[in-house]
Parts: sequence; structure tokens; C-alpha cells
Amino acid sequence: MQRFSLGRVLSEDALSLMSDSDLQGLLKDIRHSISDSRRSRRSTKSLEVECCYVQRELDDRHRYSSDRLEIKRPPRRREFQRQSR
Repeated sequence: MQRFSLGRVLSEDALSLMSDSDLQGLLKDIRHSISDSRRSRRSTKSLEVECCYVQRELDDRHRYSSDRLEIKRPPRRREFQRQSR
């Protein structure tokens, strides 16, 4: 499993291209960094946001991994806003 640098923010596209095991490793690294930051009394907001994006990607993959054709992945927030205007 690859070790990830937490100094940069990954785009949703980059997350969607990662393997499940890489995403799980990234999530573990982010959670560890959040824990370390809390112990050091540093801000964890950006890490928590990144954690949410990674967790959502993993959840979406699990939820929509079915072979049923009628299930489609819901649009991302940005895509939904563009469609509704």
C-alpha cells in the first residue's frame, strides 16, 4: 500500500481514479493526522473536510457497486448546481 502525503488536497477526479485499498490507506493516514493534530491542539478543519471527501468516495463505491443497470451514481454537488440553473 502506498503512503500518502497529506500536504496537498486531492481533487474528486483524483480520488475517483484511486484504488479502494489506496483510498482506505489515505483515509487511515488522514484520521491519524487528525488525531495527532487534536493532541497538539492544532486546527483539524481542513483534514476533516478531506476525510469527508475520501469517505464519501468509498461509500459511493460500496453503494453503487451493484451490477444493476437502473442504479446510476448521483451527480456531485458541482454537477447538480450546473444542471439546475
